[in-house]
Amino acid sequence: MTFEVIVLAAGKGARMQSREPKVMQDLAGKSLFSHVMTVAAGLQASHIHVVHGHDEGFYSVRFSNYPV
Repeated sequence: MTFEVIVLAAGKGARMQSREPKVMQDLAGKSLFSHVMTVAAGLQASHIHVVHGHDEGFYSVRFSNYPV
């Protein structure tokens, strides 16, 4: 059986009082996005899709190391 993963990565992080989006906040030395992608990659999905905010350039650079 094949399946795909959708990662919801939008959000400005304003309530966290940060200029970085929520998914880029650190938790235990890694970004929240990195933690989610580690789990998603372990699922061996056929595709991983990331729904992100309006600034595509910001996300493209930061997500380039991941199979999305």
